[in-house]
Amino acid sequence: MRRAFHIVPGSAAGRGFLIGLSAFLLAVSAVEAYLGFTLPPSGQAGRVSLLLGALVVFCVAGLVLYTAGSMRNVQFLVSADALRVVGDLFGRTIPRSVLRAGEGRLVSLEGAYRPVWKTCGTGSPGYLAGWFRLANREKALLFVTDATRIVYLPTTQGYSVLLSVAEPEEFLRALRG
Repeated sequence: MRRAFHIVPGSAAGRGFLIGLSAFLLAVSAVEAYLGFTLPPSGQAGRVSLLLGALVVFCVAGLVLYTAGSMRNVQFLVSADALRVVGDLFGRTIPRSVLRAGEGRLVSLEGAYRPVWKTCGTGSPGYLAGWFRLANREKALLFVTDATRIVYLPTTQGYSVLLSVAEPEEFLRALRG
């Protein structure tokens, strides 16, 4: 049996920030592309440089928009053999044998659980996803939109998983069952 749990939707302000940033990056990309196409043929190197820059900025804008969507669309799928996190670039499958579900509990991003160092992830307003180091120096995989109610799941692999689950108690029961 597989159960799907949703992430707590990210704040409208955080999502608005990411959408605004994407719009700005798309505008910069459009200006760069326009300038690249309007340069005289003698400035071929400058033209190629501007067009490549426009492509890079366009791709970054796409990643930022994807992140804005992830704030509301991440799912945590609990099955008999694994926990799957889908809907984000850092999603993955974690075997149940690795999870110490009996030690899972509700925490907040304060004190020992406060992320202090992003090693590979997204750290935008209202959404933390990816790999972080916590204040207690623990390595952690985060998918967090609400800093006050987080499911903390230690693993046997030297890291923990912190999730903003819409139904945290039910989620923990599903993992333990």
